[in-house]
Amino acid sequence: MKKISALVLAIFFLPTILAVSIEMKTDFAQGETLMAKVSGNFYESITKEDVSFYKGHVRQPMSPLVAKINNNFYIYAQLLEKEPNNYSILLENVKSFKLGQIVEENIEQNFTITNKIADFSINPGFVVAEGNFSIEVQNLLDSEIELNVDLSSIKLKEETPVKISAGSSKKIFFSTESIINSTFETMKLSTLNSEYEIPVFIFADKTESVEKEKTILKFEPPELGFSMATDSDKIKKIILKNSGEEPLKDISLSVSDSLKNYVLISPEEINKLDGNSEIEIELLFNSKEQRLISGALKVNSSFADDELEISVNFIKDFVPPENYNESILIVAKTCGELGGEICDSDETCDTDYVYTDENGVLSKCCVENCQKQSANSSGKIIGWSIVGIVIVFLIWFFKFRYKGTKGNLNLLDIAKGKK
Repeated sequence: MKKISALVLAIFFLPTILAVSIEMKTDFAQGETLMAKVSGNFYESITKEDVSFYKGHVRQPMSPLVAKINNNFYIYAQLLEKEPNNYSILLENVKSFKLGQIVEENIEQNFTITNKIADFSINPGFVVAEGNFSIEVQNLLDSEIELNVDLSSIKLKEETPVKISAGSSKKIFFSTESIINSTFETMKLSTLNSEYEIPVFIFADKTESVEKEKTILKFEPPELGFSMATDSDKIKKIILKNSGEEPLKDISLSVSDSLKNYVLISPEEINKLDGNSEIEIELLFNSKEQRLISGALKVNSSFADDELEISVNFIKDFVPPENYNESILIVAKTCGELGGEICDSDETCDTDYVYTDENGVLSKCCVENCQKQSANSSGKIIGWSIVGIVIVFLIWFFKFRYKGTKGNLNLLDIAKGKK
């Protein structure tokens, strides 16, 4: 009797256990990234062609992406520019096993886009990677957001919270170098009002990791400092070099916040940079106000990054001083703050000078010791100069005094007063 009851219960619950189901939120804010998990005993994989979206009975132009992770399928799509309303996601002709039979059915899930605006959207909504990866975050608000990142084995390449200015997007880069075995985990990205849980699957491949370590991305020169006049344009050309063996893709360049109003980058995005190759980057500098700025030009890719330190002194009616060397870095501090001193005109620095900003005036700062020219050294120079003049005079005198004299002159006899 017990066996019959167990069999009846199994038959009753089996369709439910094996049925395809969609796990997703039922309410989404405007601009939010839709994410869904599809579970079941599948006979065929779900592709993006099987996924469609509807508002009522009208199909919506949306481009979903689908990935299989640990026997489940994950779907994400962007809801940007979708107005508040009732929608549905439809999985068409999904083939799965039920009671030992292959069945084909349509799976539908309703959801609503509300009047609320999401703090941010993400791209992608899931990660399947063989190494380091990045996620692009779009700030949808008209104010800066602070993004918190919660993860375990994956390493974030910058400090948290990550600040993203109003209306802008930012790529956040993650390192998987510490992961030895293939790993699946859920990463959480959140602000005060929005949150995403992103499935991340990392294939651990030691051979791949070794190859990626051969990739080196560097700026040449490694630092840039100069002065220029206000209300003028100056273009500086630098080289970005991939000196590794592997190509790099999806490279982005950006400047720190302190430089954003004064520097334009061209290009800002590089699709691909082959191994052992380089590309020229142009930086256009301009400022209407007199000021000293400093910061960094940053380059990021999935497997490498670098920074170029930049310091520019914008000076009204600036004219380069004599022997001004633009290769010497200008620092955004006074000479006193560096612990140095401005040498007097009769002094020299026992090391190379550093250009500093002294109340808007470009100055040569000695960060070691200013030394006066040695008096003994000056005396020696003067003494030897006098000796040289005397020798020249004697040669001239004897040449013309004894001009026409026969025979050889003995300068030693002449010195003794003999004729």
